[in-house]
Amino acid sequence: MTQSTLIDRYQNNDCEAVWNEIVQLGPAVQHEPLRSDVLAVIHETIDRAIGNLKLIHQRLVAMGYEFADPGNALRFCSTPPTAAIEEIERQLGSLPMLIRHWFERIERVDFRQSERQWRSGQSKPPEAPDIYGLGGWDVIFHSPVEAMEEMRQAKKDYEDDYQHLFNLLKTENPDLDDAMIHAEIQWQDYLPIGGCATNNEPKGFAMPSDAADGVFYDDGHAVYFHEELRDIFYWGGFPRWSILVNHPNEYRVFEYRPKFAKLYPMLADGLRPV
Repeated sequence: MTQSTLIDRYQNNDCEAVWNEIVQLGPAVQHEPLRSDVLAVIHETIDRAIGNLKLIHQRLVAMGYEFADPGNALRFCSTPPTAAIEEIERQLGSLPMLIRHWFERIERVDFRQSERQWRSGQSKPPEAPDIYGLGGWDVIFHSPVEAMEEMRQAKKDYEDDYQHLFNLLKTENPDLDDAMIHAEIQWQDYLPIGGCATNNEPKGFAMPSDAADGVFYDDGHAVYFHEELRDIFYWGGFPRWSILVNHPNEYRVFEYRPKFAKLYPMLADGLRPV
C-alpha cells in the first residue's frame, strides 16, 4: 500500500496532525522529497485561508460592520512583492516558508472595527447592534513593507532602551565589564507582522528560519502561525471573543460587548479547517 503524503492527508482534513508533523521536521523540510510535499500543504493552507477571509469579510459587510480602514481590510497581491520579501531576507535571513508564501499572496488583513462601533465612552456600554464591539480585539497582518517598517522602529526603540539601561547599569556598577553587559543585552532579529499577544508583546517571527513555520507569539505557550490561523477561523475571525461563550456578561469598561453567541455561528459557518 502506498503511504499517504502530507498533502493527501491535509486535503482529507487531517490538518492539525499534518502541521504538527511538519513543525517537528524543522529545517529538514528544505530537502526533497519532503520540500515539495510541505510546499503543497502550505499552498493549500493559504488557499483555504484566502477563501475563509473572503467569506468573513463578506459576512461582516452584510452585518453592517464598519472597518477602521475599509480599503485595507482585505487586500490580495496582484503580483508577489518580491523586492520587499527579498529585502527582509537580505536584512534578517530566511523567512519561515509559510510566511514567505503568505506575503506573496496576501497583502494585508485588517479586521479592526471603526471606533464608533466599539467604544461607547460610558462606564457601562448601552444596548447596541449585535456587531458593536466585535472588532475591539483586532485581527491584523501587515504587508512585508509594513512589517519591515515596524521592525526598524522596534529596533530603534530597542537601541534607545538599551542605551538607557546600559548607562543605568554603569552608573550603579562602574566596575561592571562592558562586554558582559553587551552579552546579556542583545537585539534579536525579529519581524513583527501585526497585532499583539495578550501580554502586549508584538506578534511576529524570530529570524532567520529554515523551518516551514515559526512561533508567532508566546504569552505562556508558543503559538505557531498556522495555529493562529486555525484559531481565527474556528472562531469566525474573532477568537478572543470566545470568552463570551462561557461568560456572556463579560464586558470591558467604555467598550461595547458584541452578541458573540449569536454572531459566531453565522461568521464561522462553512469555514474550512487549516
